[in-house]
Amino acid sequence: AFGEVEKQNSLSSKMDVEISGRGLDLSQPGANAIMAASMDDFHLALATAYNAMLNPQTGLVVSMEIVPWSSHISWQLYAKLDIKITHFVNVTVPQEDDSTQFELELQEEDYPPDLKRFNYMANAEHICRMDEVLRYRYNMINHLMSCMQALFGKSRTFLCENYVMHRKVPFTVTDAYIQDDVLESTDRGVPFLPGTEEKLITAARLKYLFEGMGETTATEWPLLTAVADFNSYTTEYYGPCMTALTEDALDQTSAVLFTQHFMHITKCADLTCVMKNSHWNAGGCELRGTAPRWEYLVSNFCYPEYKTAFVGTTDTKLICKEDA
Repeated sequence: AFGEVEKQNSLSSKMDVEISGRGLDLSQPGANAIMAASMDDFHLALATAYNAMLNPQTGLVVSMEIVPWSSHISWQLYAKLDIKITHFVNVTVPQEDDSTQFELELQEEDYPPDLKRFNYMANAEHICRMDEVLRYRYNMINHLMSCMQALFGKSRTFLCENYVMHRKVPFTVTDAYIQDDVLESTDRGVPFLPGTEEKLITAARLKYLFEGMGETTATEWPLLTAVADFNSYTTEYYGPCMTALTEDALDQTSAVLFTQHFMHITKCADLTCVMKNSHWNAGGCELRGTAPRWEYLVSNFCYPEYKTAFVGTTDTKLICKEDA
């Protein structure tokens, strides 16, 4: 028996075991970037996958999986999605006398993890959309103020003798025109001229419109309108919705983010409010048919770039109209 054991050990000691595997070659630098959490990581992941396929003994990348950002393990850790939230549910239990009558009893159970993650993801996306609208309006106000400051710092003659260049449409000679009746007009009520001033406008006319002179009343200054819309949106929708989303629930701090969908929260349910062309009006958000005129002017003519004005196709400079 002893000899047989020795013979078996001798045979096994001479046996060679070959192990082969198929897949990507992840031994190269940057191989840990296969999981992408940003656009930069995404480009690095593509380059890594491509380089890994250059080895003829490795496999090929045949598909790519795109998952919500809430599936990222690191994000779940920092967001503390592992926090335990419990709630009470109604269950039916038989009575002690074994009768057919049932009564309701409250029992404690953990909040479903998948539902918690879904609510958090939906609410976070909603917060991002609100923040995008808020930032857009805030930045537009800043651009408007900067543009007004630049125009108000120029002399009367300079404003009348210079065009403001369109930021997106190249300037052509055929776009030149004369607005002699409004260059130095102190009368209110000469509005923006769509057919004439969409591609080119004099600095004097742009200042005139930003002063609110093109509107029927002084309260319709573009800056006053923009600030009023911003304040209304902040105080009537953004603020109340953010407060509701971060309230405590089920004995947990800010648990509403995990346990309620924003569409079930009255102060957040108006989806019109997360559209850029909406505004707050008497209890709710409404869509505008077109963007306010001042937004068009700011988007296309600010920060102002000047070009010496001329009449038609000649080089004659425009002369400011004298006040009556």
